[in-house]
Amino acid sequence: MSAGEPRIDAGWLRRAYLRQVLDGLKALQIRRRIDNALSPAVARRRFVTVRGWALRKGDYERYLSYFGSHERLAAFHQVAARIRDDAVYWRCLRGTWTGDDAPGLHSDIWAELWLKRPGREHVMLPEERAALAALPDPIRVWRGTARAGADAGWSWTTDAGRAVWFARWHADNQRVRVLYGVLAQGSPMVLEGLVARDQVLALLSERGEGELIVPPESVQIERMLPWDAAAAEYEPDYLPSDVEILTPDG
Repeated sequence: MSAGEPRIDAGWLRRAYLRQVLDGLKALQIRRRIDNALSPAVARRRFVTVRGWALRKGDYERYLSYFGSHERLAAFHQVAARIRDDAVYWRCLRGTWTGDDAPGLHSDIWAELWLKRPGREHVMLPEERAALAALPDPIRVWRGTARAGADAGWSWTTDAGRAVWFARWHADNQRVRVLYGVLAQGSPMVLEGLVARDQVLALLSERGEGELIVPPESVQIERMLPWDAAAAEYEPDYLPSDVEILTPDG
């Protein structure tokens, strides 16, 4: 650690995530208790009141825990400028990012949130920072996508097999083609490319995906492979059957 570099407690992020989980469970319990006791309209007003109380206290992590994952980005974007503590800001960003199912559809917002705030070192655990520093330069990265013709993805991986997993998931999941109102363009593909290490905004390892956050324009794409061709080449040892696959029937 160089002189003057902020010192990060290795446990703070883990503790923060535990708190987020507990806050989320508490929010759910409150919502259910209110829903059971009150009419839907009154229940909704009561829930909004509880959420507003957290916001007025400046407890931004708890405030965001009262939003569903599909609502959290908009809520975080609205309050981001009010968060004075850099560590809190980046904890909120990380939690919001991991809950966003399609960050590429909100590229302009994510560019603002990722790039216009100092202290980005707070978004990673020390182990993740060390792992990023140990990667070669440039870094070979992959991405599984259903929109290869117009991909604006920020999420890449150092694990080719994981990219195949995501592409295969898109191939098997018919609903993803109309998810968020965005049609897939052609067959799901695996993108392969190179990125300079200093262009990587973060390495996030909590989901076991070797995820690198990279501005889309920073990746030099070398190949675009149909998912089945990529699967034959990289032979992933896991398949989308590991998780529930949505079908047109639900």
